[in-house]
This record gives sequence, C-alpha cells and structure tokens, in this order.
Amino acid sequence: AIWQAVDAQHEDPEPGSQASARMSARRVAELQQLADHYATAAEAASKRDEFHEAVAWSTRAVEAVEALCSAFPDNAEHKAVLAGQLYHRATMLDRAGDAERGAEDAQRALELYRERVPSDPGTFMPLALDAQSRLVLLLAASGRNSEAREVGVAACDEHRALAERYPGHEPGLARTLARY
Repeated sequence: AIWQAVDAQHEDPEPGSQASARMSARRVAELQQLADHYATAAEAASKRDEFHEAVAWSTRAVEAVEALCSAFPDNAEHKAVLAGQLYHRATMLDRAGDAERGAEDAQRALELYRERVPSDPGTFMPLALDAQSRLVLLLAASGRNSEAREVGVAACDEHRALAERYPGHEPGLARTLARY
C-alpha cells in the first residue's frame, strides 16, 4: 500500500516535455527504488512458486524503469537496467506458462543489450547472448520452432566465437548449447 501511495503521488511527465527534462533527482531516485523493490518482490514470489504474482511485480519493475527511459531516452544506464528487468520478466513469464509474452520481453532485452555491446563488449555481449538463448527457449515453448532453430544456431555460433576469443565464457556457451 505504501508503494501504491508513492506511485500515485508522482505522475510521470510526457516523454520529451519540459517536465521530463527537469525530472527531479528525487523522482529519479524514487523510480529506481520502486524498480528495485518490485524486482525484489518478484524474486520472492518466484521463490514461493507464485509465478503469476512474480509476473505482476516484475511488470511493475519494468514500468518503473520504462518511465525513466521515457524521461531520459539517451541514458544508456537506464536502458541497460530495462534490458535486465525485461530479461527477468521473460523468465517469470516462462515459469507462469506465458512463453509468447516471454519471447517478446526476451527479444526486447536482446535488442537493448545489443545496443550496448559496442560501448562495453565484455559486459554486454555475454548478456545479449544469454538473452538470445532465453529467447530460443521461449520461441520453442510458444511453438515457433523454425524461429527458435534460427535464433539458436546464431546464438551458438556467436557464443562459440566469444568463448574461443575470450577464455572464461565456456559456462555461458554450455548454457546456450543446453538451451538450444
């Protein structure tokens, strides 16, 4: 109830408006705290095997970070956090039996991570590949097998190349191969 009251007190400004340009540091911090709180609540619900509740909390986390991304469309850090929140919600949706929506989130996470690869390949390439391998699982679970094969082959090829260039990525490669 407290978090709902906090949400209700602060309406997000329209993207691109002067209000979004001057979003207070306090509001930014509040949205970040809300996203963290919601993500923690989603994890707790997931641990209790309450996956529909986990999806609901995870959705609120995504919405909080999307508000930050709307207010600050050029902020790469917010986009990276959004990618992580989408990836986690994809996982929750998979566990809740909604592979189609999970695939959409995994695809969005993959795209956001790929945007960041040029700036920090060591951090974002493994995350992008993990999102890509999660996407393979979700595509297959939603009956889109030919897409899953295509995405899976690409993920395996890219992860093999990464593991050859940079030792230490073998566990990620193993996970990608297992998912494929």
